[in-house]
Amino acid sequence: MPVFFGYFVTLWLGLVIGTLRMEYEEWIVRSEQEIIREKEGFDVKITGLVTEIQSVEHGIRLSVAECEWESDIFEEAQETDGMRNIRRMYIYTDFIDDLRLGMSVSASGTCEIPEPDRNPGGFDYRQYCLSKGIGGVFYAEQVFLIRSREGPKTVFSYIESGYWTIRETVRLARLILENQLEQIAEPEDLGILKAVLLGQKADMDESIYELYQKNGIAHILAISGLHISIVGMGAWKLLRFRFGYMVSGIIAFFVLLAYGMMTGFGPSVIRAVFMMGLSFFAGAIGRTYDLPSAMCVPAMGILLRKPYMLVQASFQLSFLAVIAMFVPGTVLAHKWEWKGTLEKLWVSCSLQIISLPFVLLHSYEVPAFGLLLNLLVVPLMSYVLISGMLGILGSFLWNGFGIVLLGGAHVILKLYYRLCRAVQQIPGSGLILGIPNGWQFLGYYCLVLGGTYLMFRYCKRWLFLWGAAFLLLVFWPRTGLTVTFLDVGQGDGIFLECGGKTMLVDCGSSQNREVGTEVLIPFLKSQGVQTLNTIVVTHGDQDHVSGIRALLENPESGIMVDQMILSERSAGDPVCLELLALAKKRKISVQYCRAGDRLTGVLGDKIDILCLNPASEGIHEQGMDSDRNGDSVVLQIAYRSFSMLLTGDIGSEEEMRLMDQYDLSSVTILKAAHHGSGYSNSKAFLEKIKPSYVVFSYGEGNSYGHPASGVVNICEELGAQVCETARSGAVRIWTDGTFLQIEGWLDRQDGI
Repeated sequence: MPVFFGYFVTLWLGLVIGTLRMEYEEWIVRSEQEIIREKEGFDVKITGLVTEIQSVEHGIRLSVAECEWESDIFEEAQETDGMRNIRRMYIYTDFIDDLRLGMSVSASGTCEIPEPDRNPGGFDYRQYCLSKGIGGVFYAEQVFLIRSREGPKTVFSYIESGYWTIRETVRLARLILENQLEQIAEPEDLGILKAVLLGQKADMDESIYELYQKNGIAHILAISGLHISIVGMGAWKLLRFRFGYMVSGIIAFFVLLAYGMMTGFGPSVIRAVFMMGLSFFAGAIGRTYDLPSAMCVPAMGILLRKPYMLVQASFQLSFLAVIAMFVPGTVLAHKWEWKGTLEKLWVSCSLQIISLPFVLLHSYEVPAFGLLLNLLVVPLMSYVLISGMLGILGSFLWNGFGIVLLGGAHVILKLYYRLCRAVQQIPGSGLILGIPNGWQFLGYYCLVLGGTYLMFRYCKRWLFLWGAAFLLLVFWPRTGLTVTFLDVGQGDGIFLECGGKTMLVDCGSSQNREVGTEVLIPFLKSQGVQTLNTIVVTHGDQDHVSGIRALLENPESGIMVDQMILSERSAGDPVCLELLALAKKRKISVQYCRAGDRLTGVLGDKIDILCLNPASEGIHEQGMDSDRNGDSVVLQIAYRSFSMLLTGDIGSEEEMRLMDQYDLSSVTILKAAHHGSGYSNSKAFLEKIKPSYVVFSYGEGNSYGHPASGVVNICEELGAQVCETARSGAVRIWTDGTFLQIEGWLDRQDGI
């Protein structure tokens, strides 16, 4: 009873401290963002202490601490309120000669709050920055070095000659090692070896990373416990020839700290370094090393310093891996007296099971053969690391010697590539399941933990509960109609789902060239869309089709398409002909539609979809018309008492014809035509259909002036609620045909 009470008090105290620390962090973040909002859009100056230097695609990125503002615009506020600082900011700039860690810089330019994800499945840059302790982003036009000033002092921050001597020495050592690696590594191996040996992923080939990720082995590209164990234990064993446990452990621990600093000190590195350091300490004083306790020490340290790290995949998956290896991994394996290969297989399986919901949370899909691949890949990774480290060291004697020593790593990496490519050819190699909801998370871990307890307490037969947990992630019923107007910038992208049937109406952007790979594909995966049943292309403008083209050009995304529907009058449009060629290559059925056609069964039997435009009369030779927008496919979608009108880019002339030919009164949702253009969305048309909600899909600062202020004013005068993707991100709608929910994706944020 006293032991149980102690556990309870410790848990309760930890939750209280964690909650208070997060509340304090949120208060700081809100304060910092308020300061930055005051300065957005103005030229400002900032000074700060350089704590990190990273090469990025268009220059370098500095992590700058203790940021102080200097701006003529804010002189009065500074005189009365004092200087208001930001703890840490990213500064993007060109290369600066003689820049070193610990130096102070002065930069002039513009600042902004990091951008959050604007669509489901998108990359949340704001959350990423918060996890790094970054309060704002500064785009510098000029950067100057200024005299050194006192900064935060640690054992690795010794200041000499105007910069942090030790930390700068470690950084320069990494650059030297990178240079040696560039001289001896094969071009196809270089990016991978920089990542796995030195923690530098900037040169990683994106296609290779995606290939590893799809096959469930991307974790080998991160510096982890395997690297730390090789470096730490290697150093410790060498030192043991001359020194005792205590001295060897201390020196080996500092070697690990230096290596961790060199590779970026990510959560997995911090965890592994301090867990190994605690194992050295336990051995030196003759105490038993307790894995759960050792894991909690770095976890608490990371979260107390940077609470937002809790939501990052690197933190979650790293510590889940340790938990899974202990329970149910080795605990059940020892109980059942499994050893050798059988124990390794069981531990690997346990790791996959425990981490599965969090893998889906961040990558949306599960590699079907990931477990088997990891059994082959992970054991060989030790040889890649040893070969790579020896190759770099050997190259200092002679490049040819380094190349020979690096040969083993080259052969193994070649094997990895061929294995991954072979697995990708197997149908169903990737299962796109989407982001689990809260009930799925809760139900999954209840079944997994319950099964683990029953297997430990009774017998292996309770393993079936793990299978039931997996099925819970796969088969979760969805009801009603869901509509998502994606924020694609200046363009359109509308996704509809009902009863497991899916339809995409357009997807393109004139502002985001990568809308297909950065918005559409991640969104579809986050929704668990393995097969997109129907794509409707309203017309051939790039701001409506560029994302669709990217989807069709990337079959490796794993998303299949059943059929594509185009306007009958677009048969000869060069853009649509290009889409037809891609559809033929992917063996996708192609249909044409015109006014009066019903798209029966596209979204199931409960949803009625009627095509209102283009008109069938007056089709020109080859389907070409001087007004491509006027030939847009217009769809009227009805579900019980709910109705929606998707208008493409039609103009006022087509609107008048639709009013004459169809009953369009009392529309629930209207997608404003042509992004809210003043040449569309006439007052007569809007008064006729009386929409309850009007969605404007456009990009902020577009050169067309969309949406026209007059159109927005008319909608508001008619009592319609206006939704704008540029302001609220993706607009999401759910209805059961009677009840309606509508929200902007950014509106779900709590203001932080």
